[in-house]
Amino acid sequence: MLPRGGQSEVVKTYALDLPFHVYGYVDRQFLTDFEETGVVPAVWFGLLTPANRALGLTVMLECGAVYRGLPPHAWRFAPEAPAADLAACQAWDCFGGAAQLLEYQYLRELPVKVLATQQTGSYLFTLEWAEDGFSRYPGQTKCFHAIELDAGTLTFQPNNHLLWHESSFTRPQVPTWLRRNPIVYGVEGWPDGEDARVEDPQPEEDRHAAHEGPESRREGVCKGGGTPLPQPD
Repeated sequence: MLPRGGQSEVVKTYALDLPFHVYGYVDRQFLTDFEETGVVPAVWFGLLTPANRALGLTVMLECGAVYRGLPPHAWRFAPEAPAADLAACQAWDCFGGAAQLLEYQYLRELPVKVLATQQTGSYLFTLEWAEDGFSRYPGQTKCFHAIELDAGTLTFQPNNHLLWHESSFTRPQVPTWLRRNPIVYGVEGWPDGEDARVEDPQPEEDRHAAHEGPESRREGVCKGGGTPLPQPD
């Protein structure tokens, strides 16, 4: 059944259950409107994905309260972990549309390096986007890998910001020869037998290219850096 506008209804995703809960700490500044400092023990179990905003963590605090919408830089894996900027903890704002959280078994706890900062850490899980305008184009579609950094902070990064190490197979080095895929592939051809494929109209432009300057387009919302590795997502 179609709504009054005549268009099919697209299911949006906003709240997601983590593949497993995670123990850690929350910076008290984000819980007290920046009136108090220090950290409090917490269990992270949910994630909010508001379009064009930072991800929001949902946690259970040691006192028994549930708190939602915490930005990624509010989380610590150790009480002595340093403070981090939001731009270092999430590469891009949320796409909106549909999303899924899953733990890729092959990547489970693998060591990984963030190319822009040279920080190392280990894999937690992956956020995959779908059913939004950006994800429809091969040159724009991205995922977020949640990484526990060795420094004790959290970051969400796409494939082309990371380099992985799997000791039985990889020999890590930056593959400068990789390029984004500009083609949408399909198996059903046109009546004349030609391949059903569509060229991406903007294969080399990143979705936030217009916002890569030093100023954010919204107060309090930090943008990620550039793309250090032109690797297809």
